[in-house]
Amino acid sequence: MRRTERLLKEAFIALVLERGYDQVSVEDITNRADVARATFYAHYARKEDLMTSVFSELVDDVMSRLTLSTGPWDTMRTRMVEQSYRHADGLRDLYRVCLSGAGDGRARDAYFKALVRSVEANFSDRSRGLGKAPVVPEAVMARVFAGAHIALLQSWLNGELDYPVEQIALLEVQLLVLGTGWAHGLSPNELKIDTTPAAPDEAVVPAI
Repeated sequence: MRRTERLLKEAFIALVLERGYDQVSVEDITNRADVARATFYAHYARKEDLMTSVFSELVDDVMSRLTLSTGPWDTMRTRMVEQSYRHADGLRDLYRVCLSGAGDGRARDAYFKALVRSVEANFSDRSRGLGKAPVVPEAVMARVFAGAHIALLQSWLNGELDYPVEQIALLEVQLLVLGTGWAHGLSPNELKIDTTPAAPDEAVVPAI
């Protein structure tokens, strides 16, 4: 069963990247995966369900690698944000489809919820590291951060914001992370941004 699901997901991703989401049918997916249509429907009720499953898996994978658990909490790093942009850049068409709200918006909602979980966990770790309660609840900060990140990421993927990965990530950090630094009770003098580029072994490779 896992092998069949993997084949369907791999076929779906490849076809979306080749043709675009709207041009891919269930029959196309089953033909590429070399499985029967009945087998597809044994796993998914429709194409949108497969898309949500694929995107949720990709998002969970990248989020698991973006958690910052070490390092000084007064130094906000751009590497996590930069890696999220690199992951999206490697699967640009798939991200554009999912963040556009296709499939009843469930894929976009899955991304938002996964990002909130990851960011809130980071913010909680940061509060513990600072040894003080935040000015703004972490649950609120995480949702503001996630919503703004998705808006920027979608505009960047659609070509509305023409910046290199490193620059758009830095702009996001300056706007969002410094603001949440204040929300954590830090003064402007205590906030720093580390602009050191991610090392090659830190790069997030799209999991296909």
